[in-house]
Amino acid sequence: MRLSRRAWALAHADRLGALAGLRGAPLGGADLRDRPQLADGPEGAAFCAAAALLLQLSCTLLPGARAATALIVFAGDGGCLVLGALLMASLYAPAEGAIRRGWLRWGFLVIGAGAFADAFEQWWSARTDPDRIPFGMNEGVGPSDPSVLSDQYGWSASLLVHRYVALGCACLFALACLYAAGLRRARADAARRQR
Repeated sequence: MRLSRRAWALAHADRLGALAGLRGAPLGGADLRDRPQLADGPEGAAFCAAAALLLQLSCTLLPGARAATALIVFAGDGGCLVLGALLMASLYAPAEGAIRRGWLRWGFLVIGAGAFADAFEQWWSARTDPDRIPFGMNEGVGPSDPSVLSDQYGWSASLLVHRYVALGCACLFALACLYAAGLRRARADAARRQR
């Protein structure tokens, strides 16, 4: 049985480098155009496809194996922040979308808020209390992510805190922008209905 290029790369990622599995994995530019709930109209879908392609190219071509591995380790708590913010953003799904028809968006909101708050509170409080940084060992796994970033990649404690707090603030800013856009859209819809 012959494996596809992507399946082979994923199976041999440990020998090929940290991002080898992503190199053959398209992020689905064409798929974004088939899902109108992700963006308003063809312009929004084209923008989403271009952003996804740019993200994939950046993560594939720019970092070396060492930087890519550091990014993957950083994505532990960073992933909680980003994925938590994305789950909270599902609250603003279009009215005709499947997420909005049931209670799914409320579940996503609670799960996303919990994930985001858990990670962000720790790093936010680590700004003034360095003892909150989870250096040490994870039981049965090895060193914690901050320990790996500090010991193997030379990140200082203040750099760790700064990067996680900056990522959390960027996620909060994106959510605020979504809120403002949703508020503007709701006001425009209300004004149209009153006419």
